[in-house]
Amino acid sequence: MRTLTFFLLLGIVSFAGAQEPEAKLDQVKPTPRPELMERGWQDKAALETLLKTKVSLNVVDKQLKDVAQQFADQLGIPVRVDELQLERVGLSGEFPVTFRAERWHGYTALKWMLHDLGLTFIPDGDGLLITVYELPKEQRITHYYPIPDLLGEPFDFNPIDDVIKSIITPEHWIEEKHAVMRQIDDGLLISHSVEGHLLVQRLLETLRALKDAPNDPFNTMPLLVTVYPKEEAESALTLHSVGAGLDVNEVPLEEVMADLSKVALLPFHIDKRALDDVGLAADFPITVRTPPIPVDELLDMILLRHELDWFIDGQVVVITSNDEPEAESLIRAYPARDLFWHGLYSADPDIRLAALDYLREVEGIPPPPKTTGFGGFVDPKREVDYRGLRDALMHSIEPESWLESRQGEGRICHFPMGAECLIVAQTHAVHRKLEVALEEIRQQRKLPDRDEVLRKVQQREEENIFQSHYFSAILGPGKTIPLDAAQDIADKIRQSVAPESWGNEDTFIKAEESGLVVRNQRRVQRKVEAYLKKVGLQDPDRQLRTPGGFF
Repeated sequence: MRTLTFFLLLGIVSFAGAQEPEAKLDQVKPTPRPELMERGWQDKAALETLLKTKVSLNVVDKQLKDVAQQFADQLGIPVRVDELQLERVGLSGEFPVTFRAERWHGYTALKWMLHDLGLTFIPDGDGLLITVYELPKEQRITHYYPIPDLLGEPFDFNPIDDVIKSIITPEHWIEEKHAVMRQIDDGLLISHSVEGHLLVQRLLETLRALKDAPNDPFNTMPLLVTVYPKEEAESALTLHSVGAGLDVNEVPLEEVMADLSKVALLPFHIDKRALDDVGLAADFPITVRTPPIPVDELLDMILLRHELDWFIDGQVVVITSNDEPEAESLIRAYPARDLFWHGLYSADPDIRLAALDYLREVEGIPPPPKTTGFGGFVDPKREVDYRGLRDALMHSIEPESWLESRQGEGRICHFPMGAECLIVAQTHAVHRKLEVALEEIRQQRKLPDRDEVLRKVQQREEENIFQSHYFSAILGPGKTIPLDAAQDIADKIRQSVAPESWGNEDTFIKAEESGLVVRNQRRVQRKVEAYLKKVGLQDPDRQLRTPGGFF
C-alpha cells in the first residue's frame, strides 16, 4: 500500500491492468479585446514618432504652449500642456521658453527643452503631455517584457533582476517609489517612466545581441545601452577622430563650445540648469591654449578643471556638471565571454564547464571562492568566477568612483545566461579606462590549445564513474522510500535515459531506499539527474558533483 500511495502521489507510473479514463486536455484560448489595447498602441505610436522624427527649433522667450504647438506641427501628433500639474509648481503654458535645436531627434529636443524648465513628458493617447517630474503613480507606464531566452534553464530571474535594478535608474526602485518590477510566467511586468522603459528595452536588445554574438571573430567593442546607441557611437567616434586646437583667453564657455560644435559638425547643448546648481553660467570665462588634439580629449581638458563634464545624448554633446546623474551613469555592455571562460566556449554548458575545470587543473587557474547556495555551499568547480574580474576592475580603476566605495555612483554587474558580459554605469572617462584595461588583459593572455582541451574533455566524458542520486526533493534527513518503488524508478530510467548505455557489464543502476547508485558515463549521469529533477525527485537547484579530476 505504501508503494501504491507513493506512485499515485508522484504520478510518474501507471499500474498494468488498471482502466484509465481517456485523457482530455482543453486549451484555454482567451478572446482578444482590442479595445483595451487601443490606448497602448496609440501610446507606442506617439513615442515611436517622437523617437524617429527630427525637429528644428529656434525660439526666444516664446510661450511654452506655442512651442508645444511647434513640436506638434513638426511631429504630426498632438503635444499638450498639463496646465493643472504645471500650476502646482508655479508654471503655466504661458511660461517663456528659449531653446535652439537644428535637426535633433524629437525625443532629444523635447527632453532637453523641458529639462531646462524642470519639466518632462509622458505619452498621452495619440500624442504627448508636457507635465511635471514628480508624477503620481497612476501616470507611470506599464509594459510586459517576455524574456524566456534570458532566464537560463531552469529559469533564474536573479541575474536580470539584479542588472535592471542596479543599472537602470537604481534610485527609482528604492521602496518602489518611482518604479515597480514583478515576475510573471517567463517575463517581467514593469511600471516605469518613458526613459526607464526605453533603457530597459535597449538593455534587453543588447543582452540578446551579445548572446547571439559569434565566437570567431569575437567583437570586444562595448555596446551602448542608450536610447540612440548607433547615433551615439558614431558621434563618439567623430569626437575622437576630429582634432582641434584652442588659444582663447577669458572667452565665454558657450562661445568656445559653439566653435567646437562647428569643428566636430555635431550639435552641442549646455545644460544651464545643471551649471546653475553649481554656481556657474553658460558665459563663464574659459582660458586654454593647446595644439590640435582629439575633440573628446579637449573637452576633458576644458571642463574637468572646472568640475564640469560632458556626455553624448544621441547625436547631441551635452555640457553639464560632474555630478549630473546622467553624466555619471553612461551605460555600456562589455563583452567578456573570452575573459570569463579563458578563451574557450561551448553552447553546451557541461562541455564549457568541463573545459574550464580542465584549465584550472592543468594551468593552475584558481576557482572562485565558495559561495552559499541552496542547501549549503556551492561547489566552486561548477561556478564561473564572474565576480573576480568585476572586483579587480573596481579596485584598480578609479576605486573611489564606484558605489561600493560609498564615495561614487559607478555600478558594475555581470550577466551570464549566454550573454557573458559586464554591464557598467560610469562616466565616459572611466569607461575609456575600462576599455584600455580589458584590452591589455586580452593582449597579455595566452590562449589555450582548443583541440587539446577538447580531446581531454571528450576523453573524460566517456569514462564510467560512480554517482549517488538521492531523492532529495521528497525525502528529509533519515527518510526512505520502499525498495520496490526505488527499483521501479531505476527500471524507468533504464528504458528512457540513454537506453543503449546500460547493456554492458561496466554500467549499472542500483536502487536503494534513499536513492540510486549509478555507474555510467558522465554525460549519462547528467541525464539521469535531469530526469530525476523533471519528475520531481530531486531539487532543481541541486548541482551534480562527480568524484575525482575535473568535471
